[in-house]
Formats: sequence, structure tokens, C-alpha cells
Amino acid sequence: MMTAFKKTILSTYEPTVAALGVDQKIWSNLSKPVIVREFTEINYVHACPSSSFLAAVSTGYKVIIYNCRTGRSLSTISRFNSTVYGATYRNDGKLFVVGSEDSRIRLFDCKNNDQLRVFYGHEGPVRRVKFMPDFPPRLVSFSDDKSVAVWDIAEEAKILDLKGHSDFVRAGCVSRAPALVMSGSDDRSVRVWDTRTGNCVFNFDHGTSHVNDVISYGGGNVLAAAGGNEVRIWDLAAGKLLAKLCRHHKDVTSLALATAGSRLVSGSLDRHLKIYDTSTYEVVHTIECPASVLSFAVMPEDEGLVIGMISEGKGVISLQKKPYKKPAAAVESTKPENNSASVKVIKDYQPISLSQPDRMLLRSQHSQVLDVVLRNVSISATVAYLAELVRLGGIYSALAGRSEPELRPLIRFLTKHYSNPSYKAVLHDVVNLLLDFYAKKVTAGSPLQEHITQLHEMVAHDTALMSELLSLESSLTLVSLAAGDTYSCSPAVPLLQYQ
Repeated sequence: MMTAFKKTILSTYEPTVAALGVDQKIWSNLSKPVIVREFTEINYVHACPSSSFLAAVSTGYKVIIYNCRTGRSLSTISRFNSTVYGATYRNDGKLFVVGSEDSRIRLFDCKNNDQLRVFYGHEGPVRRVKFMPDFPPRLVSFSDDKSVAVWDIAEEAKILDLKGHSDFVRAGCVSRAPALVMSGSDDRSVRVWDTRTGNCVFNFDHGTSHVNDVISYGGGNVLAAAGGNEVRIWDLAAGKLLAKLCRHHKDVTSLALATAGSRLVSGSLDRHLKIYDTSTYEVVHTIECPASVLSFAVMPEDEGLVIGMISEGKGVISLQKKPYKKPAAAVESTKPENNSASVKVIKDYQPISLSQPDRMLLRSQHSQVLDVVLRNVSISATVAYLAELVRLGGIYSALAGRSEPELRPLIRFLTKHYSNPSYKAVLHDVVNLLLDFYAKKVTAGSPLQEHITQLHEMVAHDTALMSELLSLESSLTLVSLAAGDTYSCSPAVPLLQYQ
């Protein structure tokens, strides 16, 4: 008898969970953040393009180089007399450049953190500095003196002064397209400059908001600018606005690219990073942050995130990385050797280990099964055992002859979970049978009267909904026949089963 009894399958009524997309797998798989607190706000974070784990963080009077893998600082450069801004690596990772409150630009060797050059010429704080990819080696700087300047690194001199903004220039980038530089200003405009002629070739209006960050991608033909709670996308080839992304409810402070340029990421004071597909500009993932985001960097090949934030007037740095993966050779070496002489022994008979409700089902103790599952098992398991009672016909004896205290946990369970689509096919039968048994027996002053009334209303609502669906189905069938369409509507049975 024991071997003929089949255990109740409990996984049938588990809620369906949508499969994770590619972006969710990438970003949900990052490690728990390592949090570092600073006394001053984090004004800029930049990832080293030639390394998967190095990032420069500009805060207060210093620049800190972090190892994203270990969550620790490798070095700190604190030889400044004023606040530093926008520490940025060159593409080869050998040099980095820093702007400052004292209007100077400093160039450093990454190997020993030695200062190589100092550039003078701005009349206000330098908020951003970028390396230009062309030859000879040059820098472009963006300053509060309302100008954009181009510098020759070898000559340590300014070679071009780009003026046209009417307010502080606090954001900028260099395009992959030859000689193009983009600048964003507090005058609510984004300008595109041709450094060969010194002329402004595009002037985009960002509406009513100061521009906090700009970024170029798509081979240099697309420009994204962040200001207010919007990110605006412009097509430089056509000179027009492509999209307006309003997915944050506070100011967007920083932008970056991810997943080989196929994803645009925006960070905001609303404590969220939004990740967009650059082909559709739909949000594909959202990352919650512990504080308001001021600047962030995505490590190359999406190896990690370094986020600079502010909380209660002080800086907060969050570092996350991908989990470590063993090399393929190491993985193969851990596999056990194949031994052809080994023999796997399978027992002819293994006794079935039954749970308490299954043992009661085996003894046809249906009422006791109902009491046990309502007390001791999960929601999906309770529904599975109710379905088994319905299949065996034991639901009648399980429900019959119960007092009001014995009915109370069952009625509460049905009231709470009846509307769940995953469970309704089973609970619908149980509710109908319960109402047939006890609807007229529960007294008017009983605490269960309210739950019985609620169940009545739920069943009545489902009945009315089914009538509407059947009527709509009939109408659609007539319309399709009149149109000579071979399409036929789904039969009513699956609809009834769903309910």
C-alpha cells in the first residue's frame, strides 16, 4: 500500500516568476556594495578605461584612487590647496588630469602620481577636463568663467578659447567624431564646438534646467544631456531632438555608457540609476542607491559600479563588483576523474518519506489534513493539498460538520487568496462548496458573517465578469465570421478554468 501512494506535488501552484533579462542578470549579480564615507561631497567619479577595477574619485582637496575589486583605496593625492574637480583618466590609463577651484589644471602620471604639468589661463574654477583623442596630445577644459579651452600638453599652453555661453560651464565631453567638443552650461544650453575653426556648430536648448552632464556616443553622432529631471537625446547628423527621457523625479546629475555602448545610464538625486536601451530608450533596469547620486562610473565590460553620493551634507562612496570567476583551466581541474571501474549501485526499493498531511491522506483523515495545512504549511502547499482533496473527493468530508472556530482559519485563507489568479482555479471550487454548506448556518452576529459576505461578493463579481467575457467572445466570433476571417476565439472552458 505504501509504494502505491504518490506524494502530493507542491510546486504546481508556485507563483510564476518572470525570467530575468540580460540586464537584470548583469546588474543584479553585482556584489553587495562596500560603503566608504567622506567628510566632503563627491563631485566626480571616473573609471580607468584600460583597467576593469580602477576608478578616480574627486572629493574635497584630494583625489582618491580606488580598487573596485577589493573596495579599498590604492592611493590618495592630497597636494592641492583648493577643491578639486573632474579627475579623468586618459584612454591608455597612463595619465590623468584634474581641474580645481583655483582655476588651474594639473596633469599627473598614474604610475607614481607625479605632477607633470600645470596649466594656467582660466579665470574661474575648472569643473571638467577631458583628453582629446587626436594628435598632438591635447586637453579640453570647461570652466565657471563661461569658456571652453583647448590646451597643448607638450607646450603646456592654451591654443584655443571657445566663448559663447552666458553662464558657468560645468559639463563637457569629447566626441569620437574628429575635433568635436560638447559643453553644457548653467545657461540651459548645450553647445557643440568644432576645434578646427573655433566655431559653435550646434546650440541646443535644454528648456528650463541647468545642464549637469553631457555624453557622446553612437560614433559621435548622438549627444545626451542631463538637466532637471530629464535626459534629452540629440541627433547631431540631423540636428534635432531624438528623445526626451523623464524617468527620474529629481535632478539627473550624471550620465555614463554601459554594455559596450548599447546602454545609457543616468544617476539622480532621487537615489536611482536608470539603465536605458539606446535603440529604444526604454528603461531595462533600475538600481536603487543608498543616497542621492552626484556622480558615478561604470567599470569597463560592466565589471562594477563606483557611485559617488551625498547624505546629510557628507560624501558617500559605494563600490560594487562582479563575482570572481575561476579560470576555465582551474574549473576543469576540479572535476573528478572518470573511473570506468566505479559502479553505481541503485537500490531496488527505497521507502517513500511522506509528510504529515500525506500520511493523513493515506489514512483518509481529510478533516485533519485541512486543519494541519492551514496551520503549518506555505500558501502554495495549502492550495496543492486543497486540490488533492478535491481530486480525491475528500473535500466534502473535510468541510462538513465544522464549528465556527474551526471554520475561521479556512474562511480567512480563502478570503485573502481567492483573488490570486494562480490559485483561483482550485479555490473557486472550495469557496462554492463552503458557501453551499455554511452560508445559511453562520449567524448574523457572528464574526464570520463579514467574511462570508465578502466571499459572496467575490463569486458574484466573477460570475458577472464571466458573463461579460462570454458575451464579448460571441460578439468577436460574429465579427470574425462576417469579415470572412478564419480566426476563431478561444473556447469558454479555459476562461472558466482561469476563474
